[in-house]
Amino acid sequence: MFEDELIYNYIDLVDEEELEQPQKYPLPLIIKEANGCYLIDQNNNRFLDFTSCMEDHPLGYSGGNIGQLSSFFDSELFVSAKAQALEKQFQNFTGLQKTYFTSSCLENYKIAKSLIKKYIEDNQKSKILISSTSSNQDNYVISDIGVNFIPVNFDTVARSVFTKEVGAVVVELVQISSDITIASNEYLKYLRDLCDQNNALLVLDVSSISPLRLGNYFLNYDISIKPDILFVSKGLSRGIPFGAVITSEKLNDYTHNYPKTGSSTLAYEQALKLIDDYNKHDLENIVKSSAKYIEKRLNELAQTHISVVDIHPYGMIFTIILDVSAYELAKQCFEKGIIVEAINPKTIKISPPYIVGKEEIDKLVNILDSLLDKLAKYDRMC
Repeated sequence: MFEDELIYNYIDLVDEEELEQPQKYPLPLIIKEANGCYLIDQNNNRFLDFTSCMEDHPLGYSGGNIGQLSSFFDSELFVSAKAQALEKQFQNFTGLQKTYFTSSCLENYKIAKSLIKKYIEDNQKSKILISSTSSNQDNYVISDIGVNFIPVNFDTVARSVFTKEVGAVVVELVQISSDITIASNEYLKYLRDLCDQNNALLVLDVSSISPLRLGNYFLNYDISIKPDILFVSKGLSRGIPFGAVITSEKLNDYTHNYPKTGSSTLAYEQALKLIDDYNKHDLENIVKSSAKYIEKRLNELAQTHISVVDIHPYGMIFTIILDVSAYELAKQCFEKGIIVEAINPKTIKISPPYIVGKEEIDKLVNILDSLLDKLAKYDRMC
């Protein structure tokens, strides 16, 4: 009898604990300064930190403005004002609501998989569709969830496998392997409609390329498409480890279960500076102007050399299709002080910095011109 009563009391206690919600205080604090054992928020309130910033700062803080402290990382309790400012910028650029900041693409995928799996289970779905390069497929596969891999930009294939069991469609925007394939905005809009009709998530990964790399839109896709989960990473923080998972209102019921893992204040600062440059200096038109000149000069090269089979422009990414060894050409370019990438035996890929000038572009084309004379044994058409 006593044992039964003890068991019932234990069950009641467990139920109460499960119903108890964590205190909100409000948290996370928006921190602008840190010194010793103290954190100072944006309203100049001082907090004695007995968590060591969730173990990130066991020796305390060295003092100064958080904006200049590259070692300060956000946590579940504390977030820098720059992180909050960057989240607002992402809201403006995407129309999405919530941002989870991370320090890597791998953390991005971990957070997104948790959100997708919970959504699928709650909506009685059992499968996802993935359109990505084969080398990246494992980043999107979720344990205990079925999967179909589909080619990008094939509407009929997507429609044929989009059954009522599908809870999410994951698309890698730019797929670079031995070739370059980019998901068109028309294809993404088609998938958006399919997802809306079937109560599924549209997940878009733009983290493999820098903002503006494709020449249109800051994050390289038409923001009217509005995915439910968006991955961003490369280029935003200028080489400092950084990632973000940005989510729509469709995931509002799940986001509170997953804490922000955070990135460094320095990463936020660099991302905000890039956005500021974009807003103040007409960066989009600068990229388009540079891309136009590069395309012109590469086409002139193709008109001169039979060994240049074709030029493929993708905004500020270009591929040069050759009838000679791309690996050998890349090697000889390196010896001349030019770094390009051979992505297959016959294809050179170039994706220069946006600040590249006509002088540097001409230098590249002139060196390619002389090297092709040598490799293709004077294949000039004129």
